[in-house]
Amino acid sequence: MGFLIPIMGGIGAGAATAGSIGTTAAVAAGLGSAALLGQGVSSYNQGKYNSKVLQQQAESTQIAQQMNEKIQRRQFNTGLASNRAAVGASGIEFSGSPLEVEINNIFEFEQDLLAQRYNANVQSAQARSQAKLARMGGNAALGTSFLQAGAFTAGKLLQE
Repeated sequence: MGFLIPIMGGIGAGAATAGSIGTTAAVAAGLGSAALLGQGVSSYNQGKYNSKVLQQQAESTQIAQQMNEKIQRRQFNTGLASNRAAVGASGIEFSGSPLEVEINNIFEFEQDLLAQRYNANVQSAQARSQAKLARMGGNAALGTSFLQAGAFTAGKLLQE
């Protein structure tokens, strides 16, 4: 916000030296312009902050998916090992139907993981898009505030 001081000083100084314009009008124009610029800077900073929060949300979604996948894979492998041990202890040969069931279980597990990864990627992409929009909104608000401040100052100067 330190960059506003030269702008505000320039607005006030330029308006005050206009000659026929009273000091009160010059001060009002300077203060009004500064208020509009301040709103723009505030919106810009809010957009930057929202963008950072949404970027962190996108990253945490991906990290959480990776961690959950590791946990699920470990639990699934533990279950498979228990099933193999039970089949082995029962004396049943491990071919045919039990093997087909295990293959089918692995396939279904991998399909579930793919669906979870896809959902996490979609959520992450949505958060990244929202972050870009927040940044763009902040930049647009700052630019608009400059235009509004200029129009406000010009309007005040032309009134006198």
